[in-house]
Amino acid sequence: MSVSKQQQEIIDNVVSSFLKTNDTLAKQYLKLRQNVVNLSSKITSEITTSGKINAELLFELKKLDVESSQVSQAYDIYLTRLKDTLKYAETYKPLYLLKLEQQYVALTDAKDSFTTNIAIIRDQSKPIVEKMAKIVASFDKGISYKPGSRARGADILTGKSSNPNPDSTLIDYASTVFEKNTLEEMFVDVDKKLRQLRTVDEINDESSEAKSNEPAPSINIGKYLDETLQNNRAYLRLSDSKYSYDITRTTSVNVGSTSMSLDDCNTAIESLIKEIQGLVEGGALAKERWMSNARKLEVVQTVLQSLEETEMEVDG
Repeated sequence: MSVSKQQQEIIDNVVSSFLKTNDTLAKQYLKLRQNVVNLSSKITSEITTSGKINAELLFELKKLDVESSQVSQAYDIYLTRLKDTLKYAETYKPLYLLKLEQQYVALTDAKDSFTTNIAIIRDQSKPIVEKMAKIVASFDKGISYKPGSRARGADILTGKSSNPNPDSTLIDYASTVFEKNTLEEMFVDVDKKLRQLRTVDEINDESSEAKSNEPAPSINIGKYLDETLQNNRAYLRLSDSKYSYDITRTTSVNVGSTSMSLDDCNTAIESLIKEIQGLVEGGALAKERWMSNARKLEVVQTVLQSLEETEMEVDG
């Protein structure tokens, strides 16, 4: 980049001002130059006047020669140090600059990460969420109907023989089909817990060594499921062991003219689960209370029988 004459003069003045103000060695060099110029003028004037140089000027000349040699050596060292300083400045990075670079790299990585996440949300998650919203809206509309207003199931289920469509907002009909043995497996744990509950007639006689080997009464799961599948209109029989569940035909979804949303259905299911758990726990506590009362009755009967025997002995 070229500079104009005026710009060069400004640069020279700035450098000169800096050297005069801050650089001690430069001050000595500039002073030496000024002394040389002054002595040169004196010698020229002396030669012009007398044709020779007097002893005083020769002494000053010798003195400037020695001083020039000293300043020259000092300036060589000074320039070497300046070169080393410039070289060090080119390779050395201050601590604050390193921290700034690290922060810049961290911010750049964070920006790239956010950009990637935004792209994933925009290109992948958003379409999925929008589709889910459409499916839920379609499902809510399908189960929130008024009797006689439409064909049941027509608004939320695909056809029985339709091919899977990833863009469809309807529930795949195949997902509503289930096997009876799947339900039986779900009730196995319930049957085990019911077997473990003692009945009212099972009095815990700790003194008796004889234990009953008869199995505790239990619910006939198969019979119970058969009655439920046969009597509930939401279960459509497809074969001996295969059924289809139509949620729009279940009484828990639409009662009277009040429509229920999907959230209402979930709330009702959770409430029913808690109610069943409470009934099971309450039944167990009731059995324990009955057993305790039965033990008390046994004690009373024993006391009464003992009193009767005592009275009979006294009368006899």
